[in-house]
Amino acid sequence: MTDDHSTLSSPTSGTSSPLPLANQVGGHPGVQTTPDGSLLIKTSLPLELQFYQTTVSDPAFARLRRYIPKFYGTLKLEGRVEGGEDGLTLGVDGAGGGQVVVGGIDKTGVGEDKDSLVLENLSYAFLKPNILDIKLGTKLYDQFDAPPEKKAKMEKTAKHTTSGETGVRLTGFQVYDNTTGEPIVTPKSYGKSIKPSDLPEGFRRFFPLAATTSHDPTRHHPSLHINIPSTSSHPPNTGLPLATLLPILISLRADVAEIREVLEEIELRMVGGSLLIIYEGDWERAERGVEWMETHVGDEEDEDEDEEGEEGDDEGEGGDDVDMEEEVKGKGERGVNFEDADDEVTEDSPLGSGSGSDSGEEGDDDGSGKKPGPPYTVKLIDFAHTRLCPGMGRDEGLLKGLDTVLRLLDGRI
Repeated sequence: MTDDHSTLSSPTSGTSSPLPLANQVGGHPGVQTTPDGSLLIKTSLPLELQFYQTTVSDPAFARLRRYIPKFYGTLKLEGRVEGGEDGLTLGVDGAGGGQVVVGGIDKTGVGEDKDSLVLENLSYAFLKPNILDIKLGTKLYDQFDAPPEKKAKMEKTAKHTTSGETGVRLTGFQVYDNTTGEPIVTPKSYGKSIKPSDLPEGFRRFFPLAATTSHDPTRHHPSLHINIPSTSSHPPNTGLPLATLLPILISLRADVAEIREVLEEIELRMVGGSLLIIYEGDWERAERGVEWMETHVGDEEDEDEDEEGEEGDDEGEGGDDVDMEEEVKGKGERGVNFEDADDEVTEDSPLGSGSGSDSGEEGDDDGSGKKPGPPYTVKLIDFAHTRLCPGMGRDEGLLKGLDTVLRLLDGRI
């Protein structure tokens, strides 16, 4: 681990404690954020730290890197810097491998007996983050070190939930109500109680189509229709308009297909890991995000080609729904480079508070303090039991789960 550091400014000042992660829909409790909400502080096991360090340094993981949270290093806590503004000091190149010094943060509540990872907060770029945590894999125990009791318990869990048959379990999700502006949370108990045949209903709950008054946009897309009873737990006023939701689904589907393609070539075992999906629940920002997405079509392929060349040298709704679908399908298949959005969407953002930076930044025209950027993000998370396993082949249970996600997305498109 290097002692060299570079600096990333932070808006926090004074002595502050890390805050509990807001909007956490899955995973173990105890994840915290920096006071401004832009970064996560998460205690980790050695395997998770090792995985992050490997993926940020090994060129073989270049394609996978864009589908995991940005890793800034491990946490080192220091006292308040007298006479100056508190800041974050990052490892070399600002990502991975070094220590992150968080000035002015009280270490109360942060684990001292384990490494604490500093990661990007994936929901920070969103005004109303709709968040879904999907537990991946058919095997829920670490085959290398799980005791017999743990193995038996997890085998039973897989058998009696959707994990064993489909490779996925809906750990939990939240969707913002368009009337109250508050998130509606579906707890872990829902995902543990449903059958494989109920998974499409779960995806309809997470990707609902907004109710409209002028016409019924589901007439061309019956798969998008959902009849949710008017109850306190599932009110009807959720979701995005069709013209906004459909391009998000199509582009998201293309990204999940690429994640599957990448993981098919990597020999690893991922136990307890998740696919995290976040999309914007605010209508105006989601619409602007789709417009942003359409202008960045194909950037990813160009960037990948540039990187390969360098490595070689070095070693709203509206319009006709049917026409819109055909147009956006072609764009989704070509891919969108969301890496370029990092500098455009405040800090490095999108699982937590959803609060943004100071308003009035250049390019901000909705008063949110956030610049235009992608309307969704999809990442692999939770690598506490992820191991690279050369010679053992691909993780079939993991791939099965991703295949299930692809089919569920197809059912919404």
